[in-house]
Amino acid sequence: MKKILTIALLTCLLPSIACATNYDVTDMYALTTMVIEVNNDYVVCLDFTGNEWTFDNIDDWLIGDIASLLMWNNETDMIEDDVIIQAFYGGYVPN
Repeated sequence: MKKILTIALLTCLLPSIACATNYDVTDMYALTTMVIEVNNDYVVCLDFTGNEWTFDNIDDWLIGDIASLLMWNNETDMIEDDVIIQAFYGGYVPN
């Protein structure tokens, strides 16, 4: 049920986010990560291929949280230059 709700929500929000930020929807993708570090300035996430991603919205993030990142591919094939558009809380994995 949560997966269907998330997909429905993203389907509704994606066009409005793309228009507000001038990103092409076809260059966006979702990326599931886990929070591995939180400090006063930023959050560090690790995706399941070993890439680390950081963002500075540190509000209530904890180590072990699952972060669903809305990504923009920067119109390239390299993942290293991709940009986090927005981070969503996706749950928590204890230890």
